[in-house]
Amino acid sequence: MLANAVAKKMAVVLDTSAILGVSGNAGIPGLNSETSFVFRKQTGDSGTTGQAPTATTELGVIAEITIKKNIFPNAFVSNIGVHEAFERIPIAAYGKYFDDPPLIASMGWTTSENSALSYAETDPATASGVAQTGGSYGSVYCGPWSTFAILGVHLDLQTVVLKERYIDSGEYALFSWCRYSIRFAHPETFSRTIGVIPV
Repeated sequence: MLANAVAKKMAVVLDTSAILGVSGNAGIPGLNSETSFVFRKQTGDSGTTGQAPTATTELGVIAEITIKKNIFPNAFVSNIGVHEAFERIPIAAYGKYFDDPPLIASMGWTTSENSALSYAETDPATASGVAQTGGSYGSVYCGPWSTFAILGVHLDLQTVVLKERYIDSGEYALFSWCRYSIRFAHPETFSRTIGVIPV
């Protein structure tokens, strides 16, 4: 049970590292620090106070960024608040929600409450200067994750039970270790749209 808990925690750490990187580790700079990665504001957001989506058109716009690089994106990634900001836009006159653009009909959307997908991001004038804290906005990432997000496994997760000295008081301790490298083969095919006001 404890080893499974360690594995679940490591999965979260890997997700965080993939997006934000690991400080001081050149092998895991994170998607946000990859050269040619695309930072952008939502279409129509020219300020620094974010923008609540009013239509789902933006999803097609960011999918096009990838398609123009001759590869089709397979998923969006965001926190659940950003997802719902795009997927629950009401059409008041018709009593229903906006449909997604046909361009993204086959794409998935992965949501997580991982700290890398913050609700407290800033919306700076220069999109690449976004901070993870100090604001009240979120981001949506788009790209060909299954094709160009590479997880190199140098040493898979290992866990051993330590008994020495702990057994004196009827306790056990776990020691876990692993070594991974996470890189993006073509970071120019990925984008991050900032300044989304989440639901």
